[in-house]
Amino acid sequence: MVNYCVLYPNTSNVNLVKDMGMIPYKLYKSYGYNSWITCYNQDEYSYLEDEVKGLKIEFLKKIFNNYILDGCLYLLKNSKKIDILQIFHMTSYSVVYSMVYKFFNRKGKIYLKLDCSEKLIERLDSMNTIERKFIEAYLKRVDIISAEQERLIEPLKERFGEFGSKLIHITNGVDLDWVNEINNEEKFEKENSFLHVARLGSEEKKTENILKAFKEFSKTNTNWKLVLVGPMEERFKKFYKIFLEENKDLNDRIIYKGEIRERKALYNIYKKTKAFILNSEFESFGFVLIEAALFKNMIISTDVGVAEELKIHGNVEIIKYDDIKVIKDAMVKVVNDKDIEEKGIENRELIEKKYNYDVIIKKLKSSFDKSINSCKQ
Repeated sequence: MVNYCVLYPNTSNVNLVKDMGMIPYKLYKSYGYNSWITCYNQDEYSYLEDEVKGLKIEFLKKIFNNYILDGCLYLLKNSKKIDILQIFHMTSYSVVYSMVYKFFNRKGKIYLKLDCSEKLIERLDSMNTIERKFIEAYLKRVDIISAEQERLIEPLKERFGEFGSKLIHITNGVDLDWVNEINNEEKFEKENSFLHVARLGSEEKKTENILKAFKEFSKTNTNWKLVLVGPMEERFKKFYKIFLEENKDLNDRIIYKGEIRERKALYNIYKKTKAFILNSEFESFGFVLIEAALFKNMIISTDVGVAEELKIHGNVEIIKYDDIKVIKDAMVKVVNDKDIEEKGIENRELIEKKYNYDVIIKKLKSSFDKSINSCKQ
């Protein structure tokens, strides 16, 4: 049995149903790994009882209340029992984790999941000589590296030099087994509505521009609604209140559902909408795009995360960031598309084929096997 540990102190409940939890869970469920996440006890972790049942958590003691020190203390005591350690990002604490783990378990394997956007390439290009040496020492210790976006693989390999051969493409995805279970419970008819799921009011999401674009769109399209899901930041609450007061004719067409943590309830909303809008300045992956496509939504998105991949294979309108007119024009184009339902079906078929976690984990497991077997030869 392979002992697999994901060390990420800041793990919350929602992370359990994303890559942070799904990778160890699927390795446990499909291949019998002894998988667990090590993190601070800072949430209720209700998904352990259903969506990722069987995945375990070991709580990190907040002795120092510091990612590096608390994580290193855990590795000091537990490295030898961990066969594969999964860490994230090119951060100081992950670099230190790799050093401590390899010091106490030289035969152990480290899987580095970059969880990155184009900003990592910009950061690598701007590094000085000392910083580059530091990164080289980090990459030397890790055994497998993955990036989520296809278009980042070759640029990263070039910058990783002799360590580029360790880099593979491992996308994020969805657990279709669980989705198909809940999909059979209740059926919904698609409605004329756009959906936006985000942390409403965060600077990089520019939700206010979606509202302004919908206002312009509504001047000639009166039978579509805009559904908003997510927590509202304080500054956005004020904007939202004033916007509705100034546009009373839109009050019954802009629907705020609040923050929805229960996934079945959230997925039921995806099932009812026809198009999804993401107006982010940057995303490492854009998991909401996968969810939207899975439930047969056409997609309007800035060129972030996985959007371009979905455009190549599916049906996505790519928009400029911070451009209200472009968002409005994309809305008009989508609602006038006579093949909107067929394109929604095509989007789901793409997700089932390429972003199914069973397929993704099979590829990752194969890389683990090769790395482990290479040491035995």
